This record gives sequence, C-alpha cells and structure tokens, in this order.
Amino acid sequence: MDLFQAFALLFAGTVALLTGLALLVVSRKALRDRRESKSVRRRRHYRRALAHGDPRRLRRVLAAVRDREQQVNLAFVLQDDSAPRPPVEALDREGRRSGLTARLQVQLRARNGPARGRAVLILAHLRLPQGVTRLEPMLDDDDPDVRLVAVAGLPLGEDPDAVPALVRALSKRRLAPERVIERL
Repeated sequence: MDLFQAFALLFAGTVALLTGLALLVVSRKALRDRRESKSVRRRRHYRRALAHGDPRRLRRVLAAVRDREQQVNLAFVLQDDSAPRPPVEALDREGRRSGLTARLQVQLRARNGPARGRAVLILAHLRLPQGVTRLEPMLDDDDPDVRLVAVAGLPLGEDPDAVPALVRALSKRRLAPERVIERL
C-alpha cells in the first residue's frame, strides 16, 4: 500500500466516522424532540382536565399518571399557580378514587431519592388535606433534595400545622437554614 492509498483509506474512515457521529446526533435530537412534544401534549391535556373540573375526566387523568415522565409533567402543571384548578376537595376525592394518592404514598417509601422527591412534589402541589401530615416525615428524609422539596411544599400560609412542623425539622439539624430560606 502506497502513501496515497493509506491517505485515501484514512480519509474514507474519517468521513465514515464523522457521518456516523452526525447521524447519531441527529437521531438523539429527534428522539429528544419527540419526547418534548409528547410532554407538551400531556401537559396541555392535564391543564384542560384540571381546568374543566369534570370529576370523571379528572379521575381518568390522575389514574393514568404512573411513570416518571407523567409524574414530572403533572408536577409541572400543578406548580403553575396561574392555571385554573378544581377545588381541593375534588382533587383529594379524585386522587383517592384514581389511586394516585395511594401510589404516591407508596412511592414516598421508595429507595430512589428522585422517586420520593417526585411524590413529595406532587403531593405538595395537590394541596390535599392532611398535607403537612403527609409531608412532615419527608422533612427528615435521608436525601437532602427530598427534604428541600418537602420544605418548599409546606403550605406555610394555609395550614397552621406547617410552621411547627418546619420548626421541628429545623431543630433536628437535618435541614440547612440557609437552604430552607431559599425555598420559602
């Protein structure tokens, strides 16, 4: 093999490698775009169900929230305080009927910190009755991020039990006060 053939072979290999890398990047971007599009559609669906207020529709939507992406999308919609929502009583009732509340309660005991965090986030933003009772044990979680999500979810202005729960958690010294202040 002479020098020209070696150069041609090296050039062809480089072109093939760069083409493969470009195809990989394009396919990953397409996959990410499909996921984002699916998330946008799902969030729109959740917003409409929450705004509509029909109990059966709300129950169907809440019953379908099972995987990580669906939980993230529901949490995203629930965090939007400007979006119309059904009364808390309706969310509580349909959350129980759909099984969502029970699944989230089980998920609070998961080994995976992010899974517990998602459950805390959704339960906090549903603003269900006994919210402080459900969130207070998470203020002492092993994962500091879960503890901070629980702090951010405490209904401090709405529930008189929230402030004493926060004080108890701070007195255990498992929460950094400066991080708590950032979340409030």
